[in-house]
Amino acid sequence: MAFEFKGNWEFDFKFNAFKGLQSRRGAYTSLDNKSISDGTVKVSILEESNHQTTPAPAQIRAINYLIENSENLRKSLFTALKKEYPRLKKIHNYHNENEYSRSSFPDIESLEDFSKVFGVGNVFVLTPEKEGISYIGLECGCTWDEEHGLGFILHKDRLINIGGADIAFRNSDAKKDSAT
Repeated sequence: MAFEFKGNWEFDFKFNAFKGLQSRRGAYTSLDNKSISDGTVKVSILEESNHQTTPAPAQIRAINYLIENSENLRKSLFTALKKEYPRLKKIHNYHNENEYSRSSFPDIESLEDFSKVFGVGNVFVLTPEKEGISYIGLECGCTWDEEHGLGFILHKDRLINIGGADIAFRNSDAKKDSAT
């Protein structure tokens, strides 16, 4: 399935990679953590200038990469969270005996269990590119931080950075990685 630009720089799109995660149509929205996403998220293609009439070919290739490589992308996100989960618990003052802490950071026994703790609300197709494919930012909601959320910057399925949701729409990490 190839993505075709039809004149809308913002649109909803269903990605298999995000199916089964928490439903987070608003990045920081507090919700019942049992609501499951069908994979539909808002996609925003960022412009280099206001005079740009169509996305860069590298941006279209980035969207197609997400469509065609959903399993690799999903595994990359879950693997990144597995590495970061202990640090996130520490930052957010996790205490096992506290019910709020346990609901914010449920026990994770397999990579797929990370689908219970976050959901993608927005995908930003950034302007920097590498190897002919633009970087992608994912703005997510998560169980442990309703105010700042969770964000990922990726090139293809390679994680560049993980942090608060605001990193998802900034070009700085992508520019640094692409050396532009």
